[in-house]
Amino acid sequence: MATQSASRTVSKSQLERSLKSQLGTGLIVEGYECKANTKPGENYGSVMLALDVTLRRTKDSPVETLQVVAKLAPPTDFLLDVFDFKNTFCKEMNVYKLVGPELEKLQIECGIPDEDRLNILAKFYGAQTSSRGDNDPVADVNAILLLENLKVCGYKMGDRLAGLDLKHCELVLSKLAQFHALPVALRQMRPNVFDRTVLKATTNITMGGTTPVEDLEKMLKAIKQEIPEANSYIKRIRNHSLENLKYGNKSFNKKPFATIVHNDFWTNNMMFLYNNPHDNSCPTSIKFVDFQITLLCSPVRDLIFFLLTSASDEVLRDSFDQLLNLYHTNFINTLKRVGCDTSAFSFERFLAEVNEFAPMEFHHILFMLNVIYIDKSEVKELSELDGSSDLKFASSSICKHKILNLIHEFDKRGWLMKTQ
Repeated sequence: MATQSASRTVSKSQLERSLKSQLGTGLIVEGYECKANTKPGENYGSVMLALDVTLRRTKDSPVETLQVVAKLAPPTDFLLDVFDFKNTFCKEMNVYKLVGPELEKLQIECGIPDEDRLNILAKFYGAQTSSRGDNDPVADVNAILLLENLKVCGYKMGDRLAGLDLKHCELVLSKLAQFHALPVALRQMRPNVFDRTVLKATTNITMGGTTPVEDLEKMLKAIKQEIPEANSYIKRIRNHSLENLKYGNKSFNKKPFATIVHNDFWTNNMMFLYNNPHDNSCPTSIKFVDFQITLLCSPVRDLIFFLLTSASDEVLRDSFDQLLNLYHTNFINTLKRVGCDTSAFSFERFLAEVNEFAPMEFHHILFMLNVIYIDKSEVKELSELDGSSDLKFASSSICKHKILNLIHEFDKRGWLMKTQ
């Protein structure tokens, strides 16, 4: 049965064709049940459905149920354009289809035991970019990506409002370091594989909608009105942001650190598993999700963006530099374990990389804080987004607090441009 959510449907033939690419050509879909997998405001770049698929691996196999998440095209032309869906869908598909398997293969062939290998991707169950299959270089409205349903496996999102505590941040950054280091190793050791996998998943994209400069001026006007403590920084923020907006969405693929970056790495794009489902204090595993806007770039973009959007106030105050050290240690250890020369990745060179690329994340973080802390009453359904409404400022007290934290942290570390 075809089921509709936010004006996108899933058909039996779509499911069967996509699943066959991963589970075998003899697969038969008997039927499925479907429901929405996200709440309003959790994901605007796609329609997300949770499916319980009844299938047989072959016509003589027993019936089994597969629980998957289907990612479909957003429901309006406006959103298709804003998120450059025809390209962002293919980028995400290639992370699961191409990059993930090669990173796994590299680790296995280098003798990394199973418990130490990077395992931050949901299982990939198949995809199609169009009704013709998954070989079209651009996606259309018939695109579908099928992934393991992490929620039914016990994975949960963190509390975006409270921020992640030190244990969560340590797990996140240890795995992020592995995720960044392994493609660097792949480029060094298997450059041809790197070119046909990582490069295909990190192509540049062109997002639509209003211009960043227009949004910046609206944001600065709102900050001036709502956060008087920030008024002395307005001119510096404007100059700093305008300078960095010149680079747009370009990659900063400066070697030796350049790697695949998630580029939207905050609390809602990761899920945690716990030994005790009723105790969320000590995570044991993590998955990363939503790879639509990956880039070949400095890993600092993910690192700083995560810390300033997702870590708790206590972690930022007491453990910022400790976490930078933890990240670098795991980055180096990952390279060493697969046999890479690490002489180019000293801690001094890493800190220089941080100081060069962290300033470029200010504008990105500022706008994301506005998304994270917007009042739930102002969050719209996917089908309601048409580009006609102005940028909303999340005027909650916590948003104002986080913006001031961002300004002060960047200023303290010398990452915010001085007034000319």
